[in-house]
Parts: sequence; C-alpha cells; structure tokens
Amino acid sequence: PSWFVRVDGDTISLITSERLVVDVDRFDELLDRAAAFDPDDPREALDAYLEACELYRGDLLDGLDTGDSEAARDAVYFAALRVRGRFIGAATRAADLLLAMGAAARAAQLAVRAARAEPLNESALRVLASSLLAQRRLGAASDVLHRLLGHLEDLEIAPEADTLVLAWRLGLRE
Repeated sequence: PSWFVRVDGDTISLITSERLVVDVDRFDELLDRAAAFDPDDPREALDAYLEACELYRGDLLDGLDTGDSEAARDAVYFAALRVRGRFIGAATRAADLLLAMGAAARAAQLAVRAARAEPLNESALRVLASSLLAQRRLGAASDVLHRLLGHLEDLEIAPEADTLVLAWRLGLRE
C-alpha cells in the first residue's frame, strides 16, 4: 500500500508529511511566514518572498485534463487564480523591498515575472517602472507606465495614488 495516496471510492487523496512535501503547500507556508515578518523584519520577509517566488513556475495544474467535470474545471481554475494572485503579491512586495535596498535590476526581474503572470497588474507594472527608473532607464520606465495608464484609461479605472505619483515624476501627468 502507498504511504502517500489514499483511495476512497472515486476520490484520490494525497497525504503529505515531512516525507512528502508539496510545492504549493511550501509556497503558502513561505508566504505566510513572509507576512508575519513584514514589515517588522523586512530582510526575513524578503528571504521568504524570494524563496516562494522561486517555487512558482506558472499556473497551478496548468494543462490538467479535468474531463467533462465542470466542478473540477472550476476548482482547478480558482486554485490557480489564488496561487497566481499570491505569487504576484509576493513578487511585487519582494521587488519593492529589493528596490529599497538598491537592487533595482533584481527588482525589475521579479516585476517582469509578476507582469507576465498578469499583464495588466498595476502594482507589478508600477514597481517595474520604478525599478527601471532607479536604473536610469527613463525611456523604458516612461513606456511601461504610459502603457499602463493607457490600459487603465481604456478600462475607465482610476490609477492608484502611487501610480499617479510615479507618473508625475516621469512627467506623464501634471
């Protein structure tokens, strides 16, 4: 018999333990740890955010064949959405912390990963533009923010205050 897989009728369960660690469980543990440290110990929080971001490889269960089960499709979709959201939050917060430490290039790399996961995420694009600005890549920073502002305007969504401040710094808003 398997120590990690249990079958009960048409349900199959994975039993985790110290001998079997599931990456998404570890991802959640690291983000919970980061949240507990942040903002009191930003260095410890950053380490946990970065470790969690390393575990994220794309949408959870991407490509899983759920057959004809709408319930299974919904469960996979919403689980993937939850994990992606947590990744984007972690990556943008880690990028903010890295930027504050003067590691603008590394911050930009994380911001790009977050923006690829969700291309219209305002926080991810804002920290990307900030990272580019810190690297004195004024044209690239302006381009990223200009595109973001255009998308928000098209959707009739007001930019967040931090986005407006950055737009003003880059001369994109008065």
